[in-house]
Amino acid sequence: MSETFQTYINADGDTTIEHQEIRDSTVISVVKMIRSNMEELRTIDKKLEELLEHFDYKLTSIRGVSTAIAAGLISEIGDISRFSKPAKLARYSGVAPITQASGKSEAQFADTRGNKALHHIFYSLALSLISVSQSKKARNIYFHNYFQKKVSEGKTKRQALNCLQRRLVNIIWGMMTYKIEYRNPELQLIEEPQKTLKKPSTK
Repeated sequence: MSETFQTYINADGDTTIEHQEIRDSTVISVVKMIRSNMEELRTIDKKLEELLEHFDYKLTSIRGVSTAIAAGLISEIGDISRFSKPAKLARYSGVAPITQASGKSEAQFADTRGNKALHHIFYSLALSLISVSQSKKARNIYFHNYFQKKVSEGKTKRQALNCLQRRLVNIIWGMMTYKIEYRNPELQLIEEPQKTLKKPSTK
């Protein structure tokens, strides 16, 4: 990789400009600061891993749940026994939808009165689990298909994502209550729908 970068640098030729030494010094200083911050983050992550062992929760067994995310979930949820069923945790996290009816129509909205920090974690995690890599592989094919199914049923992407968050609440509640692992599905290639080409007009 470094040889490739060096090839590009050599191809640019002499790029020296005015006050080059000061610019170089600034860049070197920034790089050192970034490396120092990354090392500090690694240290914090290691300490979090040690703390998580005391709880014996296996949240990081979910592909996409980092040590930081697991720590955030445990911190915001607290004692899982406070929630006798997933629905209570859903309401606490603001994931449980509120139905508002007007005449013959009704719509569902997220409950903004819930724990905003916890809601953000579930939201970010839901987005992560339906993501597709550059190689067109779904991080979690079950969640990906569930999301697409809800959209095909007529829900907006935001509503479908909220449904996915609600399902995640069930899973997290079960994992923390019974201290069980999550079994990830194999990474699967996502097949994009084929576009039908219109036949050229013969008129």
